[in-house]
Amino acid sequence: MYAEVEQYIATAEAVRSTYSEQYRAARNKYNAREIGYDEMRTSQDAEQRIWQVATNEAWNALKACSDPLVSWIVDNCKDHQSQATAVLEALPATVEELDRLAEDENWCQIWDNFRARAAEDGAIVLPQLSTAREALIRWAQFSEELDRSEVAELLRLVDAVVAEEGASK
Repeated sequence: MYAEVEQYIATAEAVRSTYSEQYRAARNKYNAREIGYDEMRTSQDAEQRIWQVATNEAWNALKACSDPLVSWIVDNCKDHQSQATAVLEALPATVEELDRLAEDENWCQIWDNFRARAAEDGAIVLPQLSTAREALIRWAQFSEELDRSEVAELLRLVDAVVAEEGASK
């Protein structure tokens, strides 16, 4: 894992922990009738704004990383931060390793879309696939509406058949 990613995770966790403590403290004061509802909400809202600003600053600091994919993720994947963080934690990784992560996590088409956009923008280099494999993937995804893990299983089965056929010759 890159040092910048470790710093982001540590900062985000510390800020989240502090926010949770402050949120609970305000709630406890309200439950003990030490403060009114409006005062509790004002306190919680202020803490949430502080949390959001600090988290955004930590997220944007990731741009300092030398890996172009990290900077691309910061610019394009903020709305999917939990998945983006999982990818960031896996880096440096190959595209194949990231694809396996997406399969293991059962991410929907969003991964495929982001993967394609990152490749178009030059943030990653996709492995070259044969024309037949690309056609099979397109058919499986769009004609049969298979999800990522089902397409991966189909490809594994096809590869096994090809290997078996090649071994028997």
